[in-house]
Amino acid sequence: MDNFKLPEKLFFKEREVIKITKLSKKVLNYWIDLFPFLNIQKNSNGDLLFKREDIILLLEIKDLVLNQGKSIEEAKEIIENKIKNLSSQENQKKETIENKINTTSVDKSILEEIKREIANILTILKKNSKT
Repeated sequence: MDNFKLPEKLFFKEREVIKITKLSKKVLNYWIDLFPFLNIQKNSNGDLLFKREDIILLLEIKDLVLNQGKSIEEAKEIIENKIKNLSSQENQKKETIENKINTTSVDKSILEEIKREIANILTILKKNSKT
């Protein structure tokens, strides 16, 4: 699985996910019901559609439960905590970016003021050079 690369697609059908994760349809559907953070959608035909993130989460759940011997509840808690931490980090990044934008807008207003002052100085110099 180390050399496995998930195809670059927006959505995957259920049969593709079963092939990628090597989970039975029964286990896959059970986990979809158990893990609310899986955001599985349905198309107009009622077929399940999975995003890349969903497949990655399924593979993490599989690793936790089947390889690391965690219970379903432990796996659920671990992944929910991971999602909360990632969300918190994203919020911090967003705040940092907003602060930079606010600082940049202050810098822009100062630059505009400097620009006006330079324009005034140029006007004065032009008037003085004509005399």
